[in-house]
Amino acid sequence: FPQIRVYDKFQDSAARDAATDAFTDKVDHWVAETQKGDRPETKEKIAYDLICQNTEYGANNYDQSAYSMVCLGETVCAGYAATLQMVLNAAGVDTIEVTGSNHAWNLANIHGIWYEIDATWGDQDSRIEYAYYNRSRETFEDYGGHDIEDYWEEYHPKVPYDSLSTDAFSPYQ
Repeated sequence: FPQIRVYDKFQDSAARDAATDAFTDKVDHWVAETQKGDRPETKEKIAYDLICQNTEYGANNYDQSAYSMVCLGETVCAGYAATLQMVLNAAGVDTIEVTGSNHAWNLANIHGIWYEIDATWGDQDSRIEYAYYNRSRETFEDYGGHDIEDYWEEYHPKVPYDSLSTDAFSPYQ
């Protein structure tokens, strides 16, 4: 029989409530910051920057989740992608998470055009890298490490364009 597994840290309801409150408070703050953008592309850049600025790449017990990124400030690609998807969708920007055999990233819909976006690779310790921001499927395939799993082929939207914004000097700022 399938079972729901609760991590030991969250067995106690008070600990679960505290973690839920901390998670919700931070996500609500990030969504409010993201919603200050007046256009989808501005919201997208705000969320991308927030996530890159507030995260360190690293493994922990919860690293495949948004919890690890939001509450611990440390995660792997799945946490980056899950959090970016959650924040952008909450701010009104259609975003999905895509997985490969050993990596996860996002697609964001900006004015009806889908773009590939990888906050994990964009988070470069002391700076934010925009080479992995709003790119085409072809460009992401050229980078390597972004080969989508077969089951996504049926659902993966067309991503034909690279945006004009590829560095920190963005027209979205």
